[in-house]
Amino acid sequence: MSTAVRQLVKEGADFIKITATGGSTKTSFPMRPSFTVDELTTICDEAHKFGKHTVAHCTSSEGMLNAIQSGIDTIVHGVHKEPDGTNLYRPEITEQIIEHGIYVNPTLNIARVEGQSYKPKWINMD
Repeated sequence: MSTAVRQLVKEGADFIKITATGGSTKTSFPMRPSFTVDELTTICDEAHKFGKHTVAHCTSSEGMLNAIQSGIDTIVHGVHKEPDGTNLYRPEITEQIIEHGIYVNPTLNIARVEGQSYKPKWINMD
């Protein structure tokens, strides 16, 4: 993973975006973490060696917790979903985000548009 980060930096990356959870493709599962905390930490540490900002795509509470523990700089989406797909706001996650000084980009406009035109099978739209 360090090699991949170094290659991206060599190619001129301004920041390193990590898919900390699935959900970016039709075949991935949004509530399942894509990397362990150790793997995310390796990526973040390597990016930070080069002064690069790290961003994590997080569509589950578990993914956010992993990203927070790894030293991520920004969480994108920041969806509070449990492994079974239910929405459950967990204030302790927000407290940790604040404590670590992590930026959050909730991507609200995209979620609104996507919700109107696309309903993935994994979303429980009660």
